[in-house]
Amino acid sequence: MKLIAFAKSLWERPSEKPNADVPFLQLPAKVIHLIAKSLTPADIALLSQTCRSMRESLNKYPNAAALSRADYFAYLAGMARGLPNQWLCDYCMALHPIDKRDKPTTKWRPCSCPNYSVLASHRRCRLQNPNIPFEHHHIQLALKYTRLGQRKYDSYLRALLEPYQEWHFYTMGRRAIDHEAHYFAFPRIVTGGDGNPRYLLFSTCRYLGGGRDMLIQNLGCQDICPHLHFRDDGDYYQYNNNLFRAFQYALEPKYHGHEWEAACPRCATDFSVTRRGRNLYLKVWQDFGPEGSPIDLAWRSQTFRPGLDGIENGPTEGPTLYHEPGSIKKLYGPVPEIPTTQKAVIDTTT
Repeated sequence: MKLIAFAKSLWERPSEKPNADVPFLQLPAKVIHLIAKSLTPADIALLSQTCRSMRESLNKYPNAAALSRADYFAYLAGMARGLPNQWLCDYCMALHPIDKRDKPTTKWRPCSCPNYSVLASHRRCRLQNPNIPFEHHHIQLALKYTRLGQRKYDSYLRALLEPYQEWHFYTMGRRAIDHEAHYFAFPRIVTGGDGNPRYLLFSTCRYLGGGRDMLIQNLGCQDICPHLHFRDDGDYYQYNNNLFRAFQYALEPKYHGHEWEAACPRCATDFSVTRRGRNLYLKVWQDFGPEGSPIDLAWRSQTFRPGLDGIENGPTEGPTLYHEPGSIKKLYGPVPEIPTTQKAVIDTTT
């Protein structure tokens, strides 16, 4: 991608300095073809559009119109990187103009996609949690504006990274919850080990015991990613996964105050469950990846909708992205303070 940006800078030079005079374009055709062999079809299509000379040098390679659907998504993602006012729609497979009122913490929000509807939004949503429906373009725009560092987009960037609070939180089995519950979410962009910015999310659910015993049967459906969940279907104990076991252990009196930490084996999700006093706390750390296409593994491993291959992403099938357990929690760093009373949530650790 850095090569593409460099070549594009040649294209954008003033007209009095012909592109043909720059050293890069003086390379022999064989060298340019050797470079092209190390690029993806999407990158070659992008490179060929930087200037006429490059297009002529790469004319034997497929153009954007001849790319496969997967490669065309990658091509559009590459285009969107350099267009601050555009975002890539994974529903339409097209670029749309931004609308700064469109942010994930607003349930009813405008969208510049001409095919946007409530039904379509559910197909694009990353999380099953209905309280904060992240979509691919929210994350990509936040990453892009962070990279560009242009002040004119600072206000929209802050909106895309705005913390969220829900003081009447429901899981999918909302009628099964027998306790008051609060939900908080704190997005953050951090630099990964590869030097690229990544979009992370820390979220926590706080269940208040009140005057009754805290029982797993009263906690409704728990879904923290496409692979870890348990449901209020009358037989909780059929779920033999890390999430269910962490809840089980945390609710046992002998483990009171112990933080049970675990991770999803199929996506970049860390979590912990703790019982303190009469309250129960579920904390989740998720890595939604760097800038990229909506079919990149970092994104696909976290989405519920089927991929281009038609395979659903669920507990027993779909893509797998391994991560070292605890690494997402470590990468996120210090977590924000969770308020005990209803007020504006501000992440003071950023």
